Amino acid sequence: MLTSAPSSSSVFVADTRNGTCADAQLLAAGTSWYYDYNVGDPYRSGDLKCNNTNPQHFVPMHWCISALHNNTPPAYVDTSFMLGFNEPNNLHNCNKDAATVARAWSQVMRDFPDSTLITPATAGDGRPWFREWFGNCTAMYGPSGCNVTVMAVHSYICDATRLHQYLEEVHHEFGLPIWLTEFACGDHHDNRPLSEQLAFMREVLPILDASHIVERYAWMAARQGDPAQDARGLLVPGKPELTELGKLYTSLRAPPPATVEAVAPPPTPAS
Repeated sequence: MLTSAPSSSSVFVADTRNGTCADAQLLAAGTSWYYDYNVGDPYRSGDLKCNNTNPQHFVPMHWCISALHNNTPPAYVDTSFMLGFNEPNNLHNCNKDAATVARAWSQVMRDFPDSTLITPATAGDGRPWFREWFGNCTAMYGPSGCNVTVMAVHSYICDATRLHQYLEEVHHEFGLPIWLTEFACGDHHDNRPLSEQLAFMREVLPILDASHIVERYAWMAARQGDPAQDARGLLVPGKPELTELGKLYTSLRAPPPATVEAVAPPPTPAS
């Protein structure tokens, strides 16, 4: 259901291998949720094992179809929401055709009948892929389709007006509220400077917060694993401290607080 409340913001926390438990506290001051490419909280698992995070702030995700078979959410994970999969229309990510994903989605519906299910998150203009996917869902499962009530999309359009226009086009065609689960000023190939990231952030966050179609959004990313992408990071490389961009992101938030997208290195794509 769409609301007029401010969108809930998050950040995709890349490279938690070089992170600390203080990272979560810094980001929580200006965000209200976070996610990873996995079903386990990256701050509570692996080497960190932090005990200072709120379980209700983490949203689990199945990165691709193979994750359905070998990744069960730990007992501490709140499965009120379930994300998946990551960019099935991208050769370098999940990379699965719409029919294959629709067939695999039967397990998502079976394993998480009480969760709010969010569609796979598409790269670029995801509308052609979504048309096929929703069509396959209806053909396979009937009028209720794949039981999703929210759409996830990614966009690296570095123009706030154009970005929101794309989100409006997606919403107009499919009629569902949107989670913008990856966005920044240009993708990792663009290497846009900090000045452009700051200008884009100042312009786009008020638009997203005021949008009646965007329920949640997640900046990409909290900490970048690639030094060449540091201009997009919200945390200073190597220490628990907000960058200039991170201070802006957490200060521009309207109440209630926003989201954090926590990202470990992506797993190897598998069928």
